[in-house]
Amino acid sequence: MFGPNSVARRTRFSGGLSAALPALTAVMGMGLKPGWERNFGTSGDAKIDLVGVYNFNDSARGFKVVIGQCAAMEEEKNWERKRQEAQLFTRSGSFDYLVEPDAVLFIPVCYRQPDGDWVNSDYVSSVVTVDRVRILNILAHDGATGLDVAALFTKAGISIAA
Repeated sequence: MFGPNSVARRTRFSGGLSAALPALTAVMGMGLKPGWERNFGTSGDAKIDLVGVYNFNDSARGFKVVIGQCAAMEEEKNWERKRQEAQLFTRSGSFDYLVEPDAVLFIPVCYRQPDGDWVNSDYVSSVVTVDRVRILNILAHDGATGLDVAALFTKAGISIAA
């Protein structure tokens, strides 16, 4: 997690955006173009919520990178902005990469028709969309028949009030 208030940001990428973003892009196997701070300022998260990186255990550029944006407070008509933020090519004036990262949009709703297809595929196109159905499938290890929420919370260190 790269949000300025996240524990991961404070422990792994300390300091303001001026220090944190160069450190993050180094982990991602990419760089920043001259003048990038004019586009983002010195605080915030550069419109990056979550990042996943597979670096192949070498130093050559071209890592597998996934950038996730969370649209937790957004309505579907406002997802376009979040989809664009997940796509790094929309900020190619700032980021210097060899391989474009994959984009993932997390939405907190079940955005499905009764047949399981998307309500409106235009609102979820061009990114991997992870809605409530997919989130639960991931948490249940790809469709297991039961989801032990208490066990998941315990494993994550979250206490549950009785």
